[in-house]
Amino acid sequence: MRVKPSPSATFAIARALLGVGAWLTLVVACGGPPPGGDGTPPKVVSTVPADGATGVALNRSVVITFSEPMDRAKTQAAIVWTPDLDCGFTWSTDSTRLTCQPQPAHQADTQYDITVAVSATDVAGVPLAAAYRFSYTTSAEVLSACVFGSVEARFGSCVFGP
Repeated sequence: MRVKPSPSATFAIARALLGVGAWLTLVVACGGPPPGGDGTPPKVVSTVPADGATGVALNRSVVITFSEPMDRAKTQAAIVWTPDLDCGFTWSTDSTRLTCQPQPAHQADTQYDITVAVSATDVAGVPLAAAYRFSYTTSAEVLSACVFGSVEARFGSCVFGP
């Protein structure tokens, strides 16, 4: 039987003399995957807003979900927003979901193109196999932040009620 070595495995070869004068060669896998990962490149599994979404609210958070725990600093540095967008980043406790809260809010009626570059790595240091790109377009409507008494915000105007 032949054993195909994986990139992350360490192998030991042992030879033993059998009683009939034949040699037996054993290949034993030692170790295993690198700490914190399996050697498989991580990937983006979903985004919110979805690629091609339109009418995205100006205060909408952007969420990128990865297939495995990511190196937070390297992943944040690997994200490029066009046009530029300042984010307050937060992560899920398992480091698979990154949320960007725009600060300030998105611009109205604007297409945002986002690239997650291959410099984003999982916790074991394995990079994305390829850059991931998605885009969305924000709403043209600017909702007011009315705070006087009993108020509703409707399509950019404040409606005052009793």
